[in-house]
Amino acid sequence: IRSYGDVATQWYQRRAREAVVSTQSTGGHLTELETLCLSFNSIESLPVTIGGLTKVRVLDVESNNLKSIPMEIEYLSLLERLNLKDNQLVALPPEIGYLS
Repeated sequence: IRSYGDVATQWYQRRAREAVVSTQSTGGHLTELETLCLSFNSIESLPVTIGGLTKVRVLDVESNNLKSIPMEIEYLSLLERLNLKDNQLVALPPEIGYLS
């Protein structure tokens, strides 16, 4: 028997993966999204279409397998919190400096 916590965690992880796939396949039609939490999902890359999520204020990609961040991150001009902890990043794109 699985606990409620396990079931809830799996549900959230599945939804997070679907959000990434949706962003990739729809060309970024999630334009009203303000919080995107993709933590603990074994994600290896973020799509360049993430730059189309211009209303995102919180982007949490903690504990994935990210090796890089797309330069389109610079278009997240409202971003207030970016969590990149526990990934495989060796460098950040210079464009990240354009965020305020």
